[in-house]
Amino acid sequence: MKTRLFLDNGRMYEIESDVQSLLNNHLTDENGELHNAFVQLEDFYINPQHIAALEEIDEKKHSSIGF
Repeated sequence: MKTRLFLDNGRMYEIESDVQSLLNNHLTDENGELHNAFVQLEDFYINPQHIAALEEIDEKKHSSIGF
């Protein structure tokens, strides 16, 4: 499963993780609050406070319709 991260500056990143794992393991603290510091995701760093949206991509669904 992949997730697209859309930042408030318009940039978009795709990572190999589902949304729930991403939120639980990288973007939030033990209280569920977004970190306000840089976190590493694959080969880049972001501040989760600047994420505008997350979109989970079902590759099986997209491949079956030709994407």
